[in-house]
Amino acid sequence: MTSLADRLREALHPDYEVEHEVGVGGMGVVFLARDVALERRVAVKVLLPELATVAASDRFLREARILASLSHSHIIPIHRVGEADGLFYYVMEFVEGETLADRLRDGPLAHDEVLKLGRDLLDALEASHERGVVHRDVKPDNIFVAGRRTMLGDFGIAKSPRREGEPRTKTGGVLGTPRYMPPEQASGREVTPQSDLYAVAMVLYEAITWRAWNSGQEPSAADWSGVPGGIARALKGALAFAPEDRWSDAATFRRHLWRTRVRRYQWRTALLTASGVVAGALGIWAFGLLTGGPGPGGLAVQIMQFQEEGDVPPGLTESVTAYVVRGLGQSLEFHVCELEEPCDNPTVTLTGTVRVAESTLSVTVRTEDLVRYSSQEGQVAEWMEVADGVTSEVLRTLWSENSPLAEWLPLDALPTSTAGFNRWLEAERLFNHARWEDAREVFVTAADIDTTCWLCSWRILEADRQHPGKVPDTTHIQRVLSHTELFPSHYQQLLQLETLDLSLDDRIQLLRYAVRMWPDFYYVQYRLGEELFNRGPLAGLRRWEARIPLLAATRARPGFGPAWEQLAWLETAEGDEEGARAARDSLRQLPRPEDAFSLASRMLIEIAAGYRFAEGRDAVGEALGTPEILGLPELAAAPRLMQSFDTPRGAIDFGGQFVESGSDPLVWSGSLAQVFGYFTLGQMAESRRLAGTRQRDGWPLFTAQLDAFLLLFDSAAAAVDRNRVLGMLGRYALPGTGTPIEQRRAAWTLALLHRQAGEDVDADRYAEPVGVDSGDQPLVMLLDAQRRAMIGDFDGALQLADSLGRWERASNVTAGAVGPFFRTALHLFQAEWHLANDNFEAARRRLLWHEGWDMDGLPIDEPRVEEVDWAFGTLARWRRAEVLELMGDLGSGELCDVYRDIDRLWTDGDSVYAARAESARQHFGERGCSAGGG
Repeated sequence: MTSLADRLREALHPDYEVEHEVGVGGMGVVFLARDVALERRVAVKVLLPELATVAASDRFLREARILASLSHSHIIPIHRVGEADGLFYYVMEFVEGETLADRLRDGPLAHDEVLKLGRDLLDALEASHERGVVHRDVKPDNIFVAGRRTMLGDFGIAKSPRREGEPRTKTGGVLGTPRYMPPEQASGREVTPQSDLYAVAMVLYEAITWRAWNSGQEPSAADWSGVPGGIARALKGALAFAPEDRWSDAATFRRHLWRTRVRRYQWRTALLTASGVVAGALGIWAFGLLTGGPGPGGLAVQIMQFQEEGDVPPGLTESVTAYVVRGLGQSLEFHVCELEEPCDNPTVTLTGTVRVAESTLSVTVRTEDLVRYSSQEGQVAEWMEVADGVTSEVLRTLWSENSPLAEWLPLDALPTSTAGFNRWLEAERLFNHARWEDAREVFVTAADIDTTCWLCSWRILEADRQHPGKVPDTTHIQRVLSHTELFPSHYQQLLQLETLDLSLDDRIQLLRYAVRMWPDFYYVQYRLGEELFNRGPLAGLRRWEARIPLLAATRARPGFGPAWEQLAWLETAEGDEEGARAARDSLRQLPRPEDAFSLASRMLIEIAAGYRFAEGRDAVGEALGTPEILGLPELAAAPRLMQSFDTPRGAIDFGGQFVESGSDPLVWSGSLAQVFGYFTLGQMAESRRLAGTRQRDGWPLFTAQLDAFLLLFDSAAAAVDRNRVLGMLGRYALPGTGTPIEQRRAAWTLALLHRQAGEDVDADRYAEPVGVDSGDQPLVMLLDAQRRAMIGDFDGALQLADSLGRWERASNVTAGAVGPFFRTALHLFQAEWHLANDNFEAARRRLLWHEGWDMDGLPIDEPRVEEVDWAFGTLARWRRAEVLELMGDLGSGELCDVYRDIDRLWTDGDSVYAARAESARQHFGERGCSAGGG
């Protein structure tokens, strides 16, 4: 009889060469194989043929789909899934290591290992839970340890959101491993993310004590001997008998667990206080000079504690070592390992000697094989200058062609002259601290000094991206494009984002691919997080998904300011007060920006956090009292950007202060912030009253459109005089009343209103002048999609609407003169039509668009497309709650979040909106939602 291995070899030939069996589970067998095309080792899991019933094969393929949907560095990735020769299989990464169960046979783990294990597992589960997946079988056998990397596998019995047409999971049986089951799972009750947290805590308790946890016991009755108090408190918070008494989510559990670390070098800082020499060093330590996480391709530099010779003042050796670590850690291309956590396989290890003789300080740095990298001398009192000189020389040596790091570094993209290199290094440090304008200026100087600094041009473009509306410098674009071959592959992936005309989905997929290829390259993690936060919602992804790659970037490079800025913005918008505070604290550790734009960005975050979590006027007063900021033309955008932090009340209060200033354009911008803020809060009467007090060309058209789209998408609550709206739009639709663009927008809005009311003759009459002479006509296409939907052709309507994807981008909306309401209308219509087709998941995804921030320029003048998105955001949440209820996802965290936000935003709204807030509050309680969060 042909063996299973032989059948699999024949089925997968010639793509894979199957070698031998490496493991057996309850339903499948895992084989080691080689991917022929990519020349890499992989694991192939195949369902046992004797178990391949319809139900079993569905469950097997479901596991593969779940794993494929979870892109995370601590979850085993899937490369391929399929059926061949009657065999169901999927191909995944081959993890060269052992399971945690294997490790625990040799005894308990050290405390630091347990903390690292817990952090990695909770990172993986946070990503899983964000996708609605509960693992249900977290146990040592399903946890793989390869060096310092922990990976979670075997999602065979995971609970995930039900796909359309997918049969519901049968009830009555208890799935899981009894020894590692939470109480509710063992008794057959509903499992939730808190069930996974309980299982992780059981595993960690066993790993640290070498004793099995007795599931169902109260934590207070357990044996906690051998467990440090801080770790015990973190575990107890996850081991509560009742799920509602446990940590609210994986992130919270991880924070409480990880903050229990005790660094072995902390005793040194106490000694430093006794020496005046080390006063400066204390500031360095407080700055957070030690970095973590290897760079791309295992690019890691290990610095050993320097040795001392002669009459060295107490603490000076530690200070010099710390200074060099900090200086080397500024480079964006390689990583300096923490002193107390050595690299597993450092590319280069450096040792040093600090010698003092007759007040002369000598510092020498060598490799382990005694190759000298640098030697500097100076006075003891000038130790920082000596250490700085050492750092500069070591950096140049590390970046030289003879360095063991050379294969991973963009050597050909760096300046070749000493002067150019030193300016580039200065700019790198500024860039690393999110000092965008300062960094750009120095990069330009470096490129002028040394025209071989191709990396300078790329960094200039990256700095420019942080300034919405800034036109990229074509000179630097051409410099980068003409020298892409000089950059290593992990950079070329990022260059494609700027050089290819990619859709939003393709941009995100390219970045996810890059993260899988180089999971420890913190800059690609940052770019993925930035893309998910700013534009992910337009692609149907919750902005919260950005948190995972952004945190990965900060773990790999704790001093990397851009990632902390994005995290602070994200955590504030999501209402996570603790997370927002931690991110802001990290930003405060960085040097204060000197350029006004970066300083204003930092203060804007502080103001928004003040409004989101407490009283924001103090931060506003500080900002408006800063001379550098008062001169910024972008200052007018500040109150209107409060909406991007999901704090419309901040927009109203901050905007009111601008109105009181009496200075135009601050008065105009402050008024718009208030109009949009009240609209978001469901206080439509006040929004209309304020809108009526301002007069500008085209403003009456905008306010009429604001009411018109309320009539279109929320007629039950609009409380709008339809005839008044039609009359105002009709005046603008007449030739000669406004600009041709205003005429087209008014006619488009009228056509939508009349079609929605079944008044086809009037709709056709107004649709005629909407078209333009040539080129794309997105307004016409959306009118046609609406017409098809009105006759029940929802598939045709959606096909047309889906083709308008590129018009979602802010730059295209502006350039095409489609107006600020187009994107809101597109997404709300798509959600309606998907719902009519019973495609609940697609409808849910369309209703997430308002969370994004894809701004082509700052809102300092006319209303922007993002402001309309944010204003209709509460209505979008109300619609999303209805969809989630229809999906039957009644206990999901997303539904709880939506109800919490509706209650927060509409509770003081006009009567109909206040009633909806009350309804959301009741549903919130009925669903057993946690009271925490935003």
